[in-house]
Amino acid sequence: MRRLDDALALGRAAVRTYGLRGLARRSGYELERRTGRLTRRARPVVTGPLQLTLDLTTTGITSWYARHDDVARATAHRADALLAGRLALFGGAESSVSWPPAWNRHPATGLDLPVTTWTGLSDAGDLGDVRDPWELGRFCWSGPLLRAATAAGGPRYPAAFRDAVHSFRAACPPGMGVQWMNGQEIALRGIALLFGWGVLAPEERTDALRGDLDAILTSSVDRVMGTLRYAASQRNNHYVSEAAFLWTAAAVCPGLVDRERIQARAAAALREAVGDQFAADGSYAQHSVTYHRLALHALLWVANVARSSGLDPPVALDGVFDRSHRLLSNLVDLETGQVPNFGANDGSLLFQLTSRPIGDLRPLLVHLALEAGVAPSVVEGPWDEEAAWFGLDVGRPRADARPAMGVQGAYRVLRGPASFAFVHAGPHRHRPNHADQLHVDLWIGHANVARDLGTYRYTAPSPWANALAGDDVHNVPVPDGTTQARRRGRFFWLDWPSAEVLAAASEGDAEAFVAEVAVQGVRGGVARRLVARAGDRYVVADRCRPAAGTVRWNLPAGTAVELTDDGLVASGEDWWLRCRGGEGASGPLERSPSRPASGWESPTYAELGAVAVVTLRSDADGVVLSAFGPTSAAVPGDDLTGWWRAALQDPSASSLSAALLRLAG
Repeated sequence: MRRLDDALALGRAAVRTYGLRGLARRSGYELERRTGRLTRRARPVVTGPLQLTLDLTTTGITSWYARHDDVARATAHRADALLAGRLALFGGAESSVSWPPAWNRHPATGLDLPVTTWTGLSDAGDLGDVRDPWELGRFCWSGPLLRAATAAGGPRYPAAFRDAVHSFRAACPPGMGVQWMNGQEIALRGIALLFGWGVLAPEERTDALRGDLDAILTSSVDRVMGTLRYAASQRNNHYVSEAAFLWTAAAVCPGLVDRERIQARAAAALREAVGDQFAADGSYAQHSVTYHRLALHALLWVANVARSSGLDPPVALDGVFDRSHRLLSNLVDLETGQVPNFGANDGSLLFQLTSRPIGDLRPLLVHLALEAGVAPSVVEGPWDEEAAWFGLDVGRPRADARPAMGVQGAYRVLRGPASFAFVHAGPHRHRPNHADQLHVDLWIGHANVARDLGTYRYTAPSPWANALAGDDVHNVPVPDGTTQARRRGRFFWLDWPSAEVLAAASEGDAEAFVAEVAVQGVRGGVARRLVARAGDRYVVADRCRPAAGTVRWNLPAGTAVELTDDGLVASGEDWWLRCRGGEGASGPLERSPSRPASGWESPTYAELGAVAVVTLRSDADGVVLSAFGPTSAAVPGDDLTGWWRAALQDPSASSLSAALLRLAG
């Protein structure tokens, strides 16, 4: 009976994840792949030159560098490090690689990778984490070379770009090896190469470079077109980036065989992907800041090519850019550009065109706002460089305040004068990346006090393969014997946990809401969470049903923790935490490499850092109360305990308002 139930759950999840049309697309792809038809597909014997017509103006970025000579001078340092074989994979610490990169050598393990037909290769671990060599093959790292070519001048950096392209063509024959395994990787590489050609000075666009690009791009278009149905079935950023590459390649390559058909198919794919994946509240299908940025960069590329080529984009994009700008502006600490490390984070950054760290979202915010024709929510600064590369007017006046988020869907933000809380609480329109409903990310000042742990690696030896995805590592309440969702494999979830907001209220400079999510494993299992804010003080009240449960908080490394009879007290620089529950509080947990949940975080892909983890057991009523605030604010008194319990027991706008008035008073 258990097997039948699991089979039925798997079938329901597959239909919900891909849809019937998506399952048909996926089945067709798998049939072609297994029968070898994908590699036997007929190709034109003679394609002729692509006649690349892309010419992206660099006037805006040249004048920007003239006004920011400190940034212009620094561009050479990053480019020189790259040419010396030091590459910051995924925006993290520098790794030693050869120059040009060894395209078929794993940069982490040093192992040589097989150069065989791509259909016989797997990303499941036999080759190590294939995401590492794919990062080399994306060519997104070429941004520093192009920045230095324009800012510092001279022939060295354009020559290095040409050498890398030529080296890739020689080492990676079409359809052979890891660099041809994945349609999205090919598409991102194609976009990066087109961008490089478009911004190089005319004298640097040699016949040799044109020949190399003709060979790579022709094969790339053919390969991506052949598996676009697979990308469509995924309903994620793969479909967006692959369609964006195909449409822009057809737009700027008059010599492309079957150009009109390719552009029409890509246009239809973009319309389908944008309509499906970008919600009215500004959120993105994959519930991930990193993947949201990647999909937006692909669409910003489409807008740029359309503008430079005198074409209309195949789908209206201003609304997507505006809505995304509104949402993301409310998730950012505008002083640092940092955002919650929310959802899957594979270290993707398509356009590496500023001096800012990979986690700084301000370059994207400025770019989105200017492309949408609205005032950016960010003051002028070095983060404007990306938009200047795209020929946008970075001198436009800036907004005095963040734009309103509008209708709130799956995300809620409570913002104080010098703090904010981000909460994932709402429905799933697409499959989850992480089981993280009710997760709270809290920032006090510029410190990420309660934090999301990120991703680390999708493929790694046990127990690290996508190990930071479950509710066991997030800041959530977990009733005993339950989980929010059951996982099958690295990325597939049988259950889509969706939180329901039960009540919300605001009173002056105070606000609160209550939400709950049903959990798996115990009949009637429910986790309920109340999040309240008054000024820069926050209360999080949790209730686990039908029995007891555990609440976890991921705190900054070095947090001072003192256990008490009914909970714990913790503090860091300029903030405090007070928790009350039942017996059994613990922390910080002892960190162990064999236990991903024991105190590890991943600020970007393939990197690990430390966090302090504390856990609280609920009291006899299944309740845990947690309060956060800056050191200048008083801890909420015990007299508020009954008010929060009442709001948890019978959530309503009136019960929340009553508790908020007491908290604010």
